[in-house]
Amino acid sequence: MKKLASVVLYGIACLSLSGCQSNLQKEHIKYKHLINESEENIQKKTTVSKQPWERYIKIQQDHVYRNGFNRELNSKQNSVGITTDTFLTARIDKKTGNIDYYILIDMHTSDNVFQRMEYTDNGEKKSINATDLDRETRCVGVGIYTSNLIQDRAPSCDYEAKSLVKISRELVENISRSSAPFGFLLVSDSPEILPFHDIITAPEAHALLARVQQEKASAATSTDAELDAQP
Repeated sequence: MKKLASVVLYGIACLSLSGCQSNLQKEHIKYKHLINESEENIQKKTTVSKQPWERYIKIQQDHVYRNGFNRELNSKQNSVGITTDTFLTARIDKKTGNIDYYILIDMHTSDNVFQRMEYTDNGEKKSINATDLDRETRCVGVGIYTSNLIQDRAPSCDYEAKSLVKISRELVENISRSSAPFGFLLVSDSPEILPFHDIITAPEAHALLARVQQEKASAATSTDAELDAQP
């Protein structure tokens, strides 16, 4: 009953953020999937990058859940939805031990179209700007065989853009303790781009916090071993 109540409360909160109602059904599917996901499975799908030459240890939950294609369209406003995935990520500074937490926005588009994240905290509407991270274009040429001749056709291209929204550890901890998912709205300055609503669940937040502590402890042990090995 508590889980059902959480979904209902979340739905009410969603209605207070314009543009998210059409995402509600897909988010319920996502919530039902992740709320029952074990921490062990989430950790298996978590990516950790800790190369010796890099200053930061990077922890990403980029394989935990994918939203699928976004086919939203508002013909009256001449605006479209963008296929978007969001997930928690963190980085640990090897030198200082400082930890930064983010929501990473992965968009199937050639540019970073969302400029900020909006959410409600204790009834107060808040906004955090998004920072551009990366853009990537992958194209594959296509050849057509006609009368023993090969005619080139325009290549087929996939576009991907990424941006980051920096969040506090306190927010991640609050999400990890909540029975309701954390709902947020990604907003574009362009009227041609529909807002995108998504959620982060308690199991995701709890797993990230646990992995951060694990990797931080491992990094500290490695540093101590390196110091002991020095002449």
